[in-house]
Amino acid sequence: MIAIGRLNDSVWFDEPETSVDAESFTAPAPDNFSDFTVNTGRSFVCELELCRLVGPSAVGFTNERELILESAGSDGERFVSRLGTFLGDRPIRTLRRSAPSSSIPIITTPVFPLVPFFNQYYYHWIAQYLPKLRMLELYESQTGREPQLLIPEDPPSFVVETLSLLGYGSDRCIEWNGKETEVDRLVISNFNIHSSDLKLFEYSRRDYQWLRETVLSGNEIATNRDGGKKIYISRQQSARGRSVLNYDELMEELESRGFESYVMESLPIRKQIQVIADAETIVSPHGAGLTNMIFSEDATIVELFPESYISPYFYFLANVLGFEYEYLISESEENDLIVDIEFLQTVLDDAST
Repeated sequence: MIAIGRLNDSVWFDEPETSVDAESFTAPAPDNFSDFTVNTGRSFVCELELCRLVGPSAVGFTNERELILESAGSDGERFVSRLGTFLGDRPIRTLRRSAPSSSIPIITTPVFPLVPFFNQYYYHWIAQYLPKLRMLELYESQTGREPQLLIPEDPPSFVVETLSLLGYGSDRCIEWNGKETEVDRLVISNFNIHSSDLKLFEYSRRDYQWLRETVLSGNEIATNRDGGKKIYISRQQSARGRSVLNYDELMEELESRGFESYVMESLPIRKQIQVIADAETIVSPHGAGLTNMIFSEDATIVELFPESYISPYFYFLANVLGFEYEYLISESEENDLIVDIEFLQTVLDDAST
């Protein structure tokens, strides 16, 4: 596995960032969240010559067939345990017997890979992959080169829309077809791990501030928080569960407090960002829609968990962003919630004081 630090003049580091310490978080949290580690690394971007990309996730290998771990999620043990996810049916031992360059495609322009190794990846795309583009800007300013972005084949609309909002049109993108390919210049930035399995979360407040400011300022997305907009992110149409079984009762209470309900996956990304940017209070079952809190300036987050599934992603994200955070654990049927309305009233009253 390659040691990025040995690359000398081909690596550029960001200024150190103030560390994130979970012990300093003041928001209430379920007891098991203390089992997780949260920290901030030092961002970097580097350029490697004559590399190969392999498998469905475009994993990088140097010309000497060393694994470029930052292209494979940064954790060696997870990479080894999930080789099929990263490399498909290609055994890693065959990489040292790869075909000669003359028999595989070659990309002669610099390439910056953004191919997630997750199946459902809205959260990961927004919170882990888009922030990499901040370091790509550093690379471009240092070298004068503009790499092509390597994105998933037939990408979801949110990939195309968010890249467009950041100024990257189709002319800057190449769709990855999974076939082994050689690249003259591979540009790699650090990969911040967000994993409940690894019990490790690496966040950068600087990344998220950059992402919010770049999207809002570059696209004339006006914000108006004077009215203290309150929103509920509905999962009633989600195929992955965590819908609210007593939804009508829930909405009667929320609407009496001035909340509006939104189904985020039914809205274009630009509209999702507009809704969140204007929000003062966001209530939602645990789910990817909460990722959009990154585009809020200063929101109060109220997360609803089914007792069958309690995960720390948005607790940590809210705290890193400096937001007020409350939660409610609900009785559940499978992964769907039955919200205790009286308990919710107490939580909302606490959040408004």
